Amino acid sequence: CHSAADGLIQTSKETYNLFFKTFGRNSIDGSGLIMDGIFDYYDPDLCPNAFWDGEKTNYCPGVISDDIVAHEFGHAY
Repeated sequence: CHSAADGLIQTSKETYNLFFKTFGRNSIDGSGLIMDGIFDYYDPDLCPNAFWDGEKTNYCPGVISDDIVAHEFGHAY
């Protein structure tokens, strides 16, 4: 069984690899910037949801999946 953190790390890696291999893009700034994500983020006005806040991706409990993580990092790219 994988934890939410493990899932976020693995899917973030896969998303990075997709953008790098497909578009030659080295992270969200093109210069290798670390891709940050927060799991188990909780705000009663925003959860359940996931979002890009301009600096990092944020995921409410239970919403980490490969398509959601890739979608949020897509906003960053």
